[in-house]
Amino acid sequence: TQATVSANARLVSELNLNDQQDFQDATRGLIAAPPSLQIAGPGKSTVWNMPSFDFIKGAAPDTVNPSLWRQAILNNNHGLYKVTDGVYQIRGFDISNMSLIEGKTGWIVVDPLTTKETAAAAIAFAREHLGDKPVSAIIFTHSHIDHFGGVLSVLGAGENTAIVAPVGFMEEATSENVIAGTTMGRRSMFMFGGQLEHSSRGHVDSGLGKGPALGSAGIAAPTRTITTTGETLTIDGMDFIFQNAPGSEAPAELT
Repeated sequence: TQATVSANARLVSELNLNDQQDFQDATRGLIAAPPSLQIAGPGKSTVWNMPSFDFIKGAAPDTVNPSLWRQAILNNNHGLYKVTDGVYQIRGFDISNMSLIEGKTGWIVVDPLTTKETAAAAIAFAREHLGDKPVSAIIFTHSHIDHFGGVLSVLGAGENTAIVAPVGFMEEATSENVIAGTTMGRRSMFMFGGQLEHSSRGHVDSGLGKGPALGSAGIAAPTRTITTTGETLTIDGMDFIFQNAPGSEAPAELT
């Protein structure tokens, strides 16, 4: 409608949408990006399809908030990135990022994405470029499913793999996704527009990322729970200091 067109046009004059710093930051440290990132799911389904967002380029169309359009362009960046020595991230394989910390014997995985399919593709892509090291430990930063749902793909056969999570993780993760699962699924459809076509009149971006992958999710029980701020732990030769942050974004959370 004309009201939408006018509101979007006003925003262009209110924001510095031409600032390029974010675009430089978003590409810094890129090691490699898959040429066509499509991840298959159960049957003939596709759980992740980055090429479907190739229409997001150039100036924002009248139908899209120009700030969201700019963010959508930034979120189209995907691949394996080096953050600093020994720390890497896989971005754009799901709505969340998977971080890899190089331990003494293998990778310490922080937040293994939403689904088994996207997590498997992400860890395989990282190993292709960084070496075929095992996963020595997993850290869940909080109890939202996009930060633990792909755990079974990175856990593998390592029954001795350490899994670190904040206090209350299992209670919050299961209450949100099992007890309130049906309601959360319906809420997700409104929040992320998972059934909308990918177009300038449908689904463009979620701001946080393109949107959550819709595949097979799992969970694994923590072997170590962080209960207090300042708690220290040596994981695969690396020293960690944890901060408990419940209620900051999820009921159970740490940094």
